[in-house]
Amino acid sequence: MRELLHRASDDFKAAQGVQSPLAAVAPGPFAAGSQLAKLYLHGGIFHGDAEMSEWWDRIGPNNRQMIQYEFRMYESRVRNVVVELKKVIEAGREGGRLPTR
Repeated sequence: MRELLHRASDDFKAAQGVQSPLAAVAPGPFAAGSQLAKLYLHGGIFHGDAEMSEWWDRIGPNNRQMIQYEFRMYESRVRNVVVELKKVIEAGREGGRLPTR
């Protein structure tokens, strides 16, 4: 269980802190995966945040497409974290270390 928890922690840190492979071409403060996700989810077509929507409108169609691609890459890393965390929780419950509820 400890090994699973350690691996899930490493995956989580990687998903939050490791810059995307395309960070050099990412716009300004949105180089990290988590920031790209915020820009994609709260800017542009979703109009959830005025500042991010302004960024989205300024960056042009090529950068928008790159950000959409990067968002999908980030989402795939986060999904792995959730899967590993679920395994840790299930192992803890099966071993009686975590409550079943």
